[in-house]
Formats: sequence, C-alpha cells, structure tokens
Amino acid sequence: MENKQGIDSLVADRLTPAQASEILGISEYTFREKIRQNKAFVPYYRIGKRIFIRKSQLLKWIEEQEKKSLIS
Repeated sequence: MENKQGIDSLVADRLTPAQASEILGISEYTFREKIRQNKAFVPYYRIGKRIFIRKSQLLKWIEEQEKKSLIS
C-alpha cells in the first residue's frame, strides 16, 4: 500500500510543460525550445519522448531565483 501512495504522490507532483510554463508565465513554445536547445533553466526529466517537471522542484527553483534577485 505504501508503494502505491508513493507513486500517487510522484504523479501528483508531476507537471507537463504546458502547466510549468503557465506557472512561469512564459509560452509553452519558449519552454520547450529552451529544453530542445539544451538551455533548460529548470530541472526536468523525460519518460520516452514526454517531458515532465516536478512541481516541488519548480517551486524550489522559483524560490532560489527570488532569493538571488533580493541579493543582487
């Protein structure tokens, strides 16, 4: 039963490029192009040809960027 809950939490934490780009306020095209050009600025992973982003990692990355902007 624990394994199913672990899988469910991973799936719940998974975003598509469309969802991630909406959170970031950029177009999905721009997001996918950055990945295609190996200039991805957020962590992502692939399952086959599909691209996924962990919501927790994306929010952590956003938080880090906010901290950097406050320091600068």
